[in-house]
Amino acid sequence: MRNIRVRIVELSPALRKAAKASDVILATNHETADVLNRLGAKDVRLWLDSGIPSEFLSERRISKANTDVLTLLWVGRMLSRKALPLALEALAQVPDVDVKLLVAGDGEMRSEWEAYARRLNLESKIEFLGAVPWSEMPSLYSRADTLLFTSLRDSFGMQVLEAMGHSLPILTLDHQGVATFVPSQAAIKIPVTTPREVVAGIAAGILWLARNPEAHQKLGDAGRAFAKTQTWQRHAERMAKLYEEALSAPAT
Repeated sequence: MRNIRVRIVELSPALRKAAKASDVILATNHETADVLNRLGAKDVRLWLDSGIPSEFLSERRISKANTDVLTLLWVGRMLSRKALPLALEALAQVPDVDVKLLVAGDGEMRSEWEAYARRLNLESKIEFLGAVPWSEMPSLYSRADTLLFTSLRDSFGMQVLEAMGHSLPILTLDHQGVATFVPSQAAIKIPVTTPREVVAGIAAGILWLARNPEAHQKLGDAGRAFAKTQTWQRHAERMAKLYEEALSAPAT
């Protein structure tokens, strides 16, 4: 249904006119860029609209050599499109892995998802933390080994960038903004196909992370290097240059 809606939007004369009249259009993922190109836009550029404060970058380095428990962190509002059950079902598929999932967030699906975790017998492997103030998130990132991002519909995820700023590897679905911007060397990306295959892919990613603790450092360093390029100060500098470029372009 969402795909149909996107196709209908492309039929809008006003949108097509705006796309053709714009000197530069910024898109937050490849899918949106493709739509704009089909509408006749002259110059479409990929642009990450999320950023982090410079002081949010941590000097912490990941080291799991002496720890057996793999601690995963899931952060987000508990809405259907955030798809936490994909993570729960994946955990249920790796019963022999010593793993802990911290869930930070609140919302309309919380009670239902907590009940689902109980039905999957995951009480010993999962901790629902509720809403966590942003000021306390750095300490929460420092408790985790990997950020697990399961959202089915998001331009990007601020928590993904924050986690990379704290040198955490990312285990994510491979679509939309995270597919476009998160470096492949900083993440394990699961193709979005069928629910069964996605759950199996997440489970395989969890198993790989548990069996390859020495790889956490490399993944985390690549993520932090990317996060350093996405501070609000760097975004402001790039945006200022973009305005200068657009204003200096000859009128068409």
